[in-house]
Amino acid sequence: MIEATQCPALNGYPKNAIWATFVMVAPPGSPAASHAETRLRDVWPRLPGWAQDVSEPHAVACSRDGAEPALYGRWPRAFVHGTATDLQPPGVLVLNDGAPTDEATRHLHWRRWLHLYNTFQTLTGVLLATTQGLHHHDYETITLAVTTAAGTRPTEATSQAWASVLDRVLPEVKAGMHKLMEADVPPPDEVGYEHANNHGDVDAEAEAAWCAAQVVVLTEAQAEYASLWQAQGWTTVLARETWEVTVHEKLTTAGAHP
Repeated sequence: MIEATQCPALNGYPKNAIWATFVMVAPPGSPAASHAETRLRDVWPRLPGWAQDVSEPHAVACSRDGAEPALYGRWPRAFVHGTATDLQPPGVLVLNDGAPTDEATRHLHWRRWLHLYNTFQTLTGVLLATTQGLHHHDYETITLAVTTAAGTRPTEATSQAWASVLDRVLPEVKAGMHKLMEADVPPPDEVGYEHANNHGDVDAEAEAAWCAAQVVVLTEAQAEYASLWQAQGWTTVLARETWEVTVHEKLTTAGAHP
């Protein structure tokens, strides 16, 4: 076991993300490592400039061929020794949104994409992207989140978080999310959020969730889940008309936004 996964400072999702990317690293000098480097180079030029400048020793981490979604990244050698002080190795989790497939498979891939990003986003250099977005160079201007000595994140981090949200939400709520971003409301903690019952089965869905404030946004298709969310103590906002105003008010009341 690598030392980084035993470091007390790397608990929860960061540890999971470090280990998940580690198992994607091919043995150095092997044909698999050479193939991974080739695949990485097909994606890397379409990422932001800061991702191109990798001065630290690293290995290439890639999902297996045909995996959907696919992760491409650079795994710092410092993780082996548990000495990585920042968790910002560059990478990208890509959903192939251009491949012809049936609706059920497309939905499965989309859900898996969001679920995996809940883990990989703790490595704040890892971006969420689609093949179409990469093709159109949509991510080249995203800035890197940097943690300051005081432990706070500057505006760039919030900007990146909102960029990720806007890339993931359904079209019917995107305009409202834009307005919340412009009002300096913090981005939702989750997109494509699910509630599981005591048996582990998903019994309610929401398009977006602010977890600390317990506020969820429901699309028309998710309206049937409102009573289930409310029974668990959540405030539900149906995405109709000026729903973003209601979200703003609920977050302010809950103390999640001044």
